[in-house]
Parts: sequence; structure tokens; C-alpha cells
Amino acid sequence: MAALTQRPDLFAATTARVPVVDLLRFNQGAGTTWIGEYGDPTKPSDRIFLKKLSPLETLSKKKNYPPTLIITRSNDDIVNPFHGRKMAYALSKNAKAKVFYFEAEGGSHFGRSHQASVAETKALIFTFFSSILGHPNE
Repeated sequence: MAALTQRPDLFAATTARVPVVDLLRFNQGAGTTWIGEYGDPTKPSDRIFLKKLSPLETLSKKKNYPPTLIITRSNDDIVNPFHGRKMAYALSKNAKAKVFYFEAEGGSHFGRSHQASVAETKALIFTFFSSILGHPNE
């Protein structure tokens, strides 16, 4: 999502599965375990860096964003679905992008606990890209 918000001109369409987009608030809840990787948003020096990187903070009304599919899971205990919800709302309302949002019930992070869930997610992604970009054999 950071590449999308920083350089949307590079993409015809994008998708994000269980994205972490609010880097100023990721540490609330299970995200505290990521402080070693991302930095601590409560520390001023880390917060400055995270604000420049955070997809939610770097959205711009002046940029044109490609169609985007955001997939999250309501019971994800690793990445809270509020990240995907916030990004879908911000892209559609603030950036006026065409956003498709899917929040699966149950499952785990990436839905890897059930093959049917994996197949459903892959089908959604392939359908999204083929509907936006066209079928490769056409």
C-alpha cells in the first residue's frame, strides 16, 4: 500500500491482502510486536519516519489512484481489520479512487487455515484483475 500511495502512476490496478496502513497507530493491540520491525510511533523520531511511510497518512486528493481491491479478515488476530476498513474508506472518500473491499468472516491471517478460503481469495484477486485489466487471451 505504501507503493500505491507514493507512486500510484506505476499501477493500472492494485490489491492488498490484510494490509497494515495506519503506521501511526499499528501499535494498538497485537501490533505492539512489530515495534522492533517498524519503530515505535510513540517516539518522536520514529513517528516522523512512520508518518512519511504510512499509506493512510500519504494519501493525497491531488493524485489519481488506480482501482484497488482490499481484502481483510474479520477475525484476523495479527492485522486488525480496522486497517483495511480505514484504507478502503480513505481511498474512496478522500482520494476518490475506485475501491473494492472484501472482509471475510472467520479464518485466520491470510485465511490459510482452510483451502476453501485460500481458493476464494485467489478467485477474488483473479476476477478483480481480469475485470479491470481484461483477460490475457482477449
